[in-house]
Amino acid sequence: MRWSIASIRSTCTRGKCKPLLDLSTHNAGEPDPKADFAKWDKYLDRMVAGGANTLHLGTSHHFGSFFTGDGKEAGTAGQVARVNAAVKIMADHYKARGLFDLHYLQLRDEVSDEGVLAVYRGVREALPDVKLLLTALPPKAKPFVNLPCPLSRGFDPKWRDDTHAAGGEYWWYVCLDPEHPYANLMLHQSAAQHRALFWQTWSHDVDGVLYWGLNYWTGYGFEWPAGVTHQTTRIAREDWPAPIPVPDHPGDGFSMYPGPTAAQPMSSIRLECMRDGEEDYEYFKLLDALIEKESSDNPAVRQAKAIRDEATKMVEHMTNYEKRPQPYLELREKVANANESLKSR
Repeated sequence: MRWSIASIRSTCTRGKCKPLLDLSTHNAGEPDPKADFAKWDKYLDRMVAGGANTLHLGTSHHFGSFFTGDGKEAGTAGQVARVNAAVKIMADHYKARGLFDLHYLQLRDEVSDEGVLAVYRGVREALPDVKLLLTALPPKAKPFVNLPCPLSRGFDPKWRDDTHAAGGEYWWYVCLDPEHPYANLMLHQSAAQHRALFWQTWSHDVDGVLYWGLNYWTGYGFEWPAGVTHQTTRIAREDWPAPIPVPDHPGDGFSMYPGPTAAQPMSSIRLECMRDGEEDYEYFKLLDALIEKESSDNPAVRQAKAIRDEATKMVEHMTNYEKRPQPYLELREKVANANESLKSR
C-alpha cells in the first residue's frame, strides 16, 4: 500500500519556517536548475531509512502554483512551461538518486478549475512517466491524471478499474471529510473505525491512502514547556489561535503531539491504530499472494479463501461496516494462521 501522510515538511512553505528546498520562491517564476538539494536530500535519506515506500516529487501539495510568474494560477503556456521545467528538475534528481520509483506528484489540492487542469495536462504530455495525483478531482481530469485520489466517500470502482487497466494507481483520502459513519481518523471515532479504513483500502483494491497532516500545530514558534513528560500543547502566544485546529473535526491534521522538544513528538492511540491498520493491510496482501501462488484447491486454500471472504464482507460497505473491536482482532488472528499454514506448504 502506498501511504502518504504529510508532516511539517509540506507546510514549511507557508511562512512558519524556511522550506527545505528553494527551487523557486513562491510565485517568483522560473525554477532554479542550480537549486541546493542538500537539505532536501537529507530529508529524503531520512524517509528512506525509515522505510518510506512513497515520496512526493514536489516540495508542497501546491507545487504547481509556485511558478506562475504573475501570481495567478491561470494555466497559461508560460506557466505550464515553467512547471514542466520544475518537475523535470525534481524528476531528474530523484532518478539520479535512484528514488524515482517511489514518487508521486500533486500539483494542487482539491481544485478543478480549467487553469489548474491545463497545468496537469501540460505535465502529463511533457513528462508521461510522472505519476500525477489530484485530490477530489472531476471526471474531466481522467485522461491526464494517472493517479486519481478522491475522498473515500467518492470511491468509483469503474474509475479504479480503468486506472489499473492503463497501468496507473488509484488512491483515496480522508481529512475532515467524510464524517461519521465513514471510517476516518477523528478523535471521537473508535479505534476499530481507524483500523477499518485500511481494511477497506485492501478490500476495495485501492492502492494508497493520502492524509494531509501528521503534525499540524499552528505557530511553530510556540514555547515548549520545560520538563514535559506527557502529551501537551506548547505555550501559545496570546495573539495566536489554539494549537489544535478545527474544533468541529477534532484530530484532523495531526496524529502525534508536541513532546519535550520539536525533535521528540509523542505518539497517540490513533497513530498506533494506523500502524495496526497498515500491518493488517500487509497481512491481507500476503494472504492474497499466497492464495494466488497455490495451484491446488486443498483444504488450507479453501479455508484461506473463506477467511478472506469474511474480511471482505466485514468492511464491504463504506458506512455499514463492523465497528466493534473484537471482530478485527479475531479475524486478524485467523489471517495470521492462514498465512502461516500456506507458507509452510
